[in-house]
Amino acid sequence: MPTIDLFRTDGVSSTGTVISGQNINADDGSLAVFAIGSSTTFNIDDLSSTSEGDLTNVIGTIDKVQLSAEGVGQDSSTNVFVSAGLEKPDGSNFNGYRVSSLPIFGDDPDNPTSMVFNATTTSDGTNPFTISDLNDARIFFSPAVRLSGTSSFIGIDFVKLTVTYTEKEADPVPDRNLKFFRLNGGNLKIKGGNLKI
Repeated sequence: MPTIDLFRTDGVSSTGTVISGQNINADDGSLAVFAIGSSTTFNIDDLSSTSEGDLTNVIGTIDKVQLSAEGVGQDSSTNVFVSAGLEKPDGSNFNGYRVSSLPIFGDDPDNPTSMVFNATTTSDGTNPFTISDLNDARIFFSPAVRLSGTSSFIGIDFVKLTVTYTEKEADPVPDRNLKFFRLNGGNLKIKGGNLKI
């Protein structure tokens, strides 16, 4: 099944110290700096303006969504409780989709620590996500609590939502080599040309 990654477009709010928050909008090695205990909430790409173009006429069903991120610490081994969520515009979570991870961050920016959070398949416990749901969605992210190590700040390269979807079925192409034609009532009017049977 095809996937598309949705990244930060603009910030909604933040708490604590978040420096260069816009740097989480791409998987490019540039870092946003988060103090332990800080958080950010941000809007993400619409499905009409993704890196692959407008997918609103391509997506048939949304099968699952999954948050992920990458980051580095200030020392060689800092264990952090990281919280993330997919939110509606009112700040509530889709299907209670607030997830967590316990990554151990190293300090090598060339070897960042990956965080892949649990996926969800429904927006409300029953129904799959819609294009409208995701166009209105935003992401919450927080390196909330240091469990071990000495890092006071965590550098985050990106936070993204990966959408797995099924494409719409293409309209059938008419078979120009059909050997029969059936008219079930009504009238057939031919204006010019030949009818060959």
